Amino acid sequence: MNNGSIRALDWAGDFTFGQGLSNYLTGQAAIIQDVESALLFFQNDCFWATTFGVDWWNLLGQTGSAAENAILLQCRKVILGVRGVVSIASVNASLNSSSRTLTISYSINTIYSQASGSVQPSF
Repeated sequence: MNNGSIRALDWAGDFTFGQGLSNYLTGQAAIIQDVESALLFFQNDCFWATTFGVDWWNLLGQTGSAAENAILLQCRKVILGVRGVVSIASVNASLNSSSRTLTISYSINTIYSQASGSVQPSF
C-alpha cells in the first residue's frame, strides 16, 4: 500500500466520495489506514496483490498457543510491510470465545510518530 495520498474509508470500509480533497488521507492517517486495511485483508484474496494481507484462511484452522503465535507473527509481518512503519512496539491478539470475535491491537512507530489502534477481522 501507499502512505502518500490515499482515498479514505468510511465506517463500513467503503471508499468515500463527493467531498473533494476531504476524501483523501495523507501522512500518519494514511499509514494507520494502510495498517488496518492490511490486517483486515485476506491474503490471496485479490489477484493483483496475492501476498498482501493476513493468511486468515489457514491461521483460523489452527488451535492452541501455536495458533495465537502464528497469528501474531503474521500480523507483525503484515504491519512491518506497510510503507511508513518503522518499528512495532507491540501486537496483541484477544479472542472472545462467547462472541467469537478476535481483536488485534497494535502499537507502532511510523516515520511521523507513534500510533496505536485495533481491528476486529470479520470471518
